[in-house]
Amino acid sequence: MARIYYHEAQIAGQAFESEFINIRMIDHILSNSDSRLFKYDELSKSSVVGLQQTERETFRFVELRNDGIFYKSSRGELYLPSAILFYDIKDFNFPSEFYFIPKIGNEVEIRKCNGGEDVEWLHFPELHEAVDDTAIIAKMENTLREIKDLLEIMPKGKNTQKAETVRPDLSESQKNAFKELTDLCVYNQPNRSKIHGFIDNLKDYENDDEYLTTLNFVMDYLDDEEITFIMRLDWKAGVEDLEWQLSSNLSSNYNISADLPKAGNYPENTSVSQDRVFKDFDRVLRKNGLQLGFIDTDSDEYIVLLHKIQDKGHIEKVVLNIGYAYNEAPDLNL
Repeated sequence: MARIYYHEAQIAGQAFESEFINIRMIDHILSNSDSRLFKYDELSKSSVVGLQQTERETFRFVELRNDGIFYKSSRGELYLPSAILFYDIKDFNFPSEFYFIPKIGNEVEIRKCNGGEDVEWLHFPELHEAVDDTAIIAKMENTLREIKDLLEIMPKGKNTQKAETVRPDLSESQKNAFKELTDLCVYNQPNRSKIHGFIDNLKDYENDDEYLTTLNFVMDYLDDEEITFIMRLDWKAGVEDLEWQLSSNLSSNYNISADLPKAGNYPENTSVSQDRVFKDFDRVLRKNGLQLGFIDTDSDEYIVLLHKIQDKGHIEKVVLNIGYAYNEAPDLNL
């Protein structure tokens, strides 16, 4: 699910408050959950012993976004609020229909958005609208009530551990490969230490119902911790997304500010999958002793690394030890 974008740090409509949709509840859920994604089968088991289980209509998926940050792009500055998102079907990066409760300052509101195949992040601030459907509001309240119950019986620090006890440990060779990849790409020492600690306790998520692969689980962890390292881009992602991730990576890991290509250098709505885009970025990076590398997951998204040119051979071996092939920018073939 893509992030939520506003033009500025203020709600777009009217502030909303009810028993379960209010600033206190949103803060409570965002602060007390280890998870970024809740699924219906988790919520349906959240009744506490001694309380009567009642059937409530809830959303099938709920995502938590702890952002509350500004983002500067070539299209201008945007605000990414912390938010809770609700949807029943994830069919696109921005689902065909989803709802969200953003937290901006000391206010929350309820918004609806119709996404779809052609919706990109830059379109988002113009697409969402107010919600006044009482049935939808009740469904959101029911869902928040279930999450609150779930957090009471599985508080922060316990729900992830419980789920992981049934998974096998990741092999030592793969753990070492992930650590080597970290050492070759992450030069921010606090982030490197944090990732190493995470890998020490990493389980095997291959064929997992939710994550599908261990690599996906690792990338979700990096997203949650806001560490730019293994970068994930949908094939339809705009040039701005690539510029944003690389700028963050260059700054946090290499202390470099490079003159990267801008979206305005390309025809409108150019995506990263266009022939020259990655090569253009790679050309600039190589002037700084760096290059792009790609983990081939045989999917419709790009898994991108930023590393030193001199480390290319080592990176290729480490990626292979994790279980994937490595490509350079000119070799891409999605």
